[in-house]
Parts: sequence; structure tokens; C-alpha cells
Amino acid sequence: MTLIGKRSILNIMILLFFLLAGSTSLAFGEAFSDRASSGSSMVIARNQDIPEGTKYIDYSEKTLSAAASDYKVLFFYASWCTLCRGVDSGLTENTDEIPDNVLVFKVDYDKEKKLKKQYGISQRHTFVVLDPDGTEIDRWVGGSSDDLIARIEEHVQ
Repeated sequence: MTLIGKRSILNIMILLFFLLAGSTSLAFGEAFSDRASSGSSMVIARNQDIPEGTKYIDYSEKTLSAAASDYKVLFFYASWCTLCRGVDSGLTENTDEIPDNVLVFKVDYDKEKKLKKQYGISQRHTFVVLDPDGTEIDRWVGGSSDDLIARIEEHVQ
């Protein structure tokens, strides 16, 4: 078999692999998507969507609506943003400092266009604080995880 023939067979095998892997992920994608976006700490389930003790979690419409009785902070995060990565790391390491009745949602700045439009977000590294009714009570751009926790504490008693 010639070199071109071997490459063609290899390319076909790779293509088939990705096609089969893609269809498998489509079939099982919904079953695993909730687990993939469950965020950081997992203790005892508060409900199906947000585990008890969780204070920092990846955003989804489902988890945001499940946090109806909590204050919420939307952290518009971009993986390519150095400052965002610093805040993400600080929040992950210091979740104990976030008040118990507050959930911080890590919102993917590049993917959540609908939510960005809803809140008029034009910059990554933006924070929006919502009361338990979903009303915006504060907003700012920039700062560290310590700044975030201090500002949250101003609103939450």
C-alpha cells in the first residue's frame, strides 16, 4: 500500500472516530451536562440542582432559578482574562468567606450572550449582585475576590 493510501485510511479512521464520539456525546450529553456544570464544592444536596454548601457554581438558567431564596452574584468570567482567572482562583480557594445565603455564579462571558444582553454587560470581569427576588442591587467592573466578598457583605445581613 502506498503512503497516500495509508494516509487516506488513517484520515477515514480518524473521521469515523470523531463522528462516532460526537454521536455518543449527543446521546449522553444531556445526562452528563448537569454534572459538568455543578461547580465547586458538593456536600448534601440543597436540591437537585444546587448542592448544599455550594457557594461558587457555574452558571446555568436551571441553577440560577434554583437559587430563588439566595442573594446571587453574577461573575462574568472569560477564560482568556488574566484578572478573571485570579478572581476565579481566589473564590475557589476562599468559598468559606462567602456568606451562606449568597451564591456566586461563574458566567461564561463568551457564551452567555442572552444574559449579557439582559444585564447590559459590555466588559468581562463584571459583577452583578441580585437580591433573592432577582432585582439588581449592585454592579461593578474589576476587583479581587476579597473586594467581591466585602461588597457582598455590604448588602447581605
